[in-house]
Amino acid sequence: EIERFGVDYFLEHIDTPELDHLLVLAAAAGLATGTDISFPNPDAAVDAGSVDLVGRLDGKTATFDGPILSDDEYDDAEPQVRAANELDVALSDLADAASAPLPDAEFVLVGAIADVGRIDDSVPWTGPPLADLMVPLGDANGRSCAVVAAGVAPLLPRAWNSYFESGGDVWLIEGRPLFPHEHDCADVRTTLTR
Repeated sequence: EIERFGVDYFLEHIDTPELDHLLVLAAAAGLATGTDISFPNPDAAVDAGSVDLVGRLDGKTATFDGPILSDDEYDDAEPQVRAANELDVALSDLADAASAPLPDAEFVLVGAIADVGRIDDSVPWTGPPLADLMVPLGDANGRSCAVVAAGVAPLLPRAWNSYFESGGDVWLIEGRPLFPHEHDCADVRTTLTR
């Protein structure tokens, strides 16, 4: 499992050729060592952002914190920093592909009612009322789940950690396509508690 910006990528659900590439990059970035790694930004005057990754591989946990490299910096950077940048881009591409709605795909929405103070951060939910769709997962975080067709969740591409107003409540919703082994919210609960 690799975490990027709080999103967990469960590697066992990724196709083999892509998985092999991600594991090679994770190992080259040092995420399989169980050691925390930090590289300072080479140009502190220009903060282009950072690459923040957590790897949980082979029973070891490691973190990587380093700069996002510009094209000019890439060739001179440490090999671990280059690998982490490539891994960051590969995971970003996976997230982009996963959030693109497919016509017949099924998606999972996981969410919870949020603090009403977040109403200013929310957008209206245009599908059926979330309270009617969502089924409690019974987890410690009080989350609920719904498996929906793409047409039921027209705002899904925005649903990665977004606030939606539905039926007078504000919901914090995360959306993604179902993993191949998932068919319903019971399967989703199993995935979330691994």
